[in-house]
Amino acid sequence: MNDTLPINWEQWRLADVGEWFGGGTPSSSNAEFWDGNIPWVSPKDMKVANITSAQDRITVAAVQNSAVKLISTGSVLFVTRSGILAHSFPVATTKVEVTVNQDLKAITPVEVVDHDYLAWLLRAFERQILTTCSKHGTTVHSIEIPALKDLLVPIPPPAEQRRIVTKIEELFSELDKGVESLTTARQQLKAYRQSVLKYAFEGKLTADWRAKNPDRETGAALRRRVLKTRRDEWEKAEKARLQEQGHLPSNDHWRARYPEPEGFDGEELPALPDEWCWAGLDEMVSGKPRSMQSGPFGSNLLHSEFQASGVLVLGIDNVRDGTFSMGSQNRISEQKFQDLEKYQARPGDLLVTVMASLGRTCIVPRDLERAIITKHVYRISMEEQLLFPEYFNLLLQSQTVSRLRMFENAQGQTRPGLNSFILKALPIPLCSRKEQVEVVSRLSSQLSNIDSMISQIDDELSRTTALRHSILQRAFSGQLVAQDPNDEPASALLERIRAEKEDNGSGRKKNNKNGKKEAA
Repeated sequence: MNDTLPINWEQWRLADVGEWFGGGTPSSSNAEFWDGNIPWVSPKDMKVANITSAQDRITVAAVQNSAVKLISTGSVLFVTRSGILAHSFPVATTKVEVTVNQDLKAITPVEVVDHDYLAWLLRAFERQILTTCSKHGTTVHSIEIPALKDLLVPIPPPAEQRRIVTKIEELFSELDKGVESLTTARQQLKAYRQSVLKYAFEGKLTADWRAKNPDRETGAALRRRVLKTRRDEWEKAEKARLQEQGHLPSNDHWRARYPEPEGFDGEELPALPDEWCWAGLDEMVSGKPRSMQSGPFGSNLLHSEFQASGVLVLGIDNVRDGTFSMGSQNRISEQKFQDLEKYQARPGDLLVTVMASLGRTCIVPRDLERAIITKHVYRISMEEQLLFPEYFNLLLQSQTVSRLRMFENAQGQTRPGLNSFILKALPIPLCSRKEQVEVVSRLSSQLSNIDSMISQIDDELSRTTALRHSILQRAFSGQLVAQDPNDEPASALLERIRAEKEDNGSGRKKNNKNGKKEAA
């Protein structure tokens, strides 16, 4: 905030702007205290600017027989103890008489301080309050009340306070309309993006390409080739393993150990072009060892083993919505990498997040340095001479049956997760590799344009946030509205309040057990 204030303004301690109230919780074991007509506001209610009700309500008996106090209409509430204080400082004004729990404080402003002005002022000082007046606990953050009361805040004459509130609300209303329009446009673009993807994986986007390329391979023929290559790769690897162990096979019985790919539920699948077919994702996986797996679990890789240099570790933050990101660049030592080399991410692999942020996918860059994956990510290797991994990456981003079944089958009630059985059974619309490349090429162009427009909208939304901060900064430094020399100076108001306090003793009042004001 600007330290140079207009001549009629004054800096007051926040303690002096009104009467402060704390809160409490009536006994939960006493049914007579609950389900009454008096709103009992807690942090979960502080998501609106104006409080007219609360999720919990208490009775007059609760006010009379507990630490809660009635707080009058026109007071300003703010959260002083909650996990949400790590990021924001919720403020609201009361439009009805309320009570609050122990995680909130309330200020009933003195007559010369407008309650809406005070609420906007506290919102404007949010960053300063969180920086200078907060105490960070392990799970719950809190505001240091003495420090908050000592905070110096700008107080203009009452008439100017009202002009400031009117102007802020006018400008914010215009911004809200703009944000609503931008948000709607963003949602429409997101929906259009999904329509484009769905259109592509129904085979419609490349219908003209197929008409011009009648000699292409069919999806069914490609599936047969992939399955043969998959088995050939397995047999080659298995034979090499047996020979290394000194067990040269004397017959073909060892071939019976080949793990057949998982089947998929082919019922109620959408129709595809004649040249396409449905296949299971497990059928598309390479026959080489460990071509579908997640990273090391448990004590095999501890977070404490991460370091600033060494071999890269790929986790959830490296897999964005369709694109790879270097993320936080966690690394492990060379020795640890040797122990976990079987979890190495291969260039061109498809990565899928299977915990926390489910279903995000990307392709491992073909020029990426050595890296391993974590337990939160599945790595899927394919035979790139037969299949185009980027096709599968885009497919699993689309709201088609392939992705929908992934989420329908996600396991776990509190923290849903994916596993190899779910991934292997996903149905995949398959076309020739040449057409896969053509699908990706056409989608890349269209999606790039859509993503560019979404990015522009995001930039505009960020600018509206910055503009709100600018408006508040101007408002509380005396630059948003014109000053009127006829307004009574804030210094005179403060002196009058102090004089009234001296005339009335402390001038402070408290609530008695009936919720009525009495002299302290």
